[in-house]
Amino acid sequence: MEEIRRRPFKVCNSDRTRTIGMVLQSLEELKDRAGNKFGLTPTTCRVFLEKDGTEIDNEEYFSFLDDQTKLMVVNDGEEWMAGSQSPSFSQGSIAASLERNESMEFDRTDAGETDSISPDLLTRIKTDPAFFISFSDDNLQDVINFDPEQFATALDKSLAEAKHKQEACQQELDRRTQFKEATQLLKLLDRAQQNQGAENEIPVGAKRQRTTPE
Repeated sequence: MEEIRRRPFKVCNSDRTRTIGMVLQSLEELKDRAGNKFGLTPTTCRVFLEKDGTEIDNEEYFSFLDDQTKLMVVNDGEEWMAGSQSPSFSQGSIAASLERNESMEFDRTDAGETDSISPDLLTRIKTDPAFFISFSDDNLQDVINFDPEQFATALDKSLAEAKHKQEACQQELDRRTQFKEATQLLKLLDRAQQNQGAENEIPVGAKRQRTTPE
């Protein structure tokens, strides 16, 4: 039986004050994890499309949702309500989310042992195509280590675009490493040549000392 692909989604609470990036396989898994995150009852909570309030109540409909769809999870008995700043998250950015005082988080279940990336770094990645040039080695490694699907969710980009940015970071880090190694090698060669020159240099008027055979 073919395994169902895990896909990235954005999941918010009923008042839109928290949004969590999750990589999910099913509606049941969404309810279980989002319910626990937001303090809801997983077996009875309800799921809606955040942008228009369409309720998702079966696995078949859930399977047709696009990657990065933003969903809202509410307690049973509550209803979806349009927000005053209701355009979907995909039309904004990490920076726009912060301006709306909306907390964008990432479920550590999907991130493994990698560290998260700060909102400041995510904003720089989204706004500067050459971000990797100005990043420190540690920042580059953080991007490289981050789970690709979580990274795609954070950037609101496709998985392919997220991987491309991670590859750019890896190439930049490799370039820096090669430059450091080449510089170190040149220093060693230069030092060896200086030492050799000092050994071969004979002061004016000095004679080589003759050795007497035993």
